[in-house]
Amino acid sequence: MSNIVSIERNIEPRAIEGSDRKYEFVISTEDVDMHRTVFAADGIDLSRYANNPIVTFGHPDFNSNNPDDVIGTSEIRTEGTNTIAVLTLEPEGDNPIADKVARKIANGTLKMASIRATPLLAEMQQRNGEDIKTFTQWRLLDWGIVAHGSNPAALKRSIDEAADALIVPNAPQEENQLSRIAQAMEIESI
Repeated sequence: MSNIVSIERNIEPRAIEGSDRKYEFVISTEDVDMHRTVFAADGIDLSRYANNPIVTFGHPDFNSNNPDDVIGTSEIRTEGTNTIAVLTLEPEGDNPIADKVARKIANGTLKMASIRATPLLAEMQQRNGEDIKTFTQWRLLDWGIVAHGSNPAALKRSIDEAADALIVPNAPQEENQLSRIAQAMEIESI
């Protein structure tokens, strides 16, 4: 049974001045996603990520044997309700996937991020008269640059403004999977 949730962000990466292989991404916000869930920014646990701060292209299987799936590392911080990552791609020429991703970021054809996280604690909250499942504590496992997002209204991150975006759990039967996650983690199923 898997208790990992993937969420995607639609943003425009911002190049860090002085480096053509460093980019800033909004990888999570507190916006309600299409599955009616929220990941609280102040509930992020970076302890596992800090030990292995990898960034991938897409979300390769945990058993992937292609080391080039890992395209770089990042430093994570929060800004209000946004979780921000500064991606450092591997040096040019070391990884063909990282090189292609760098070109696609520069060309504006790749702009999205998706996190893999383990929810640790959840509660129901009211937003605009709707019950929203909010993960008040969650552990970041990794994040990746992805081709497809699910929120056409998500804002882009630019030099002048922070991005808002939706999170999207990647689960065919999301509600059942979340119930199983809650049971497995011994928290009340909501």
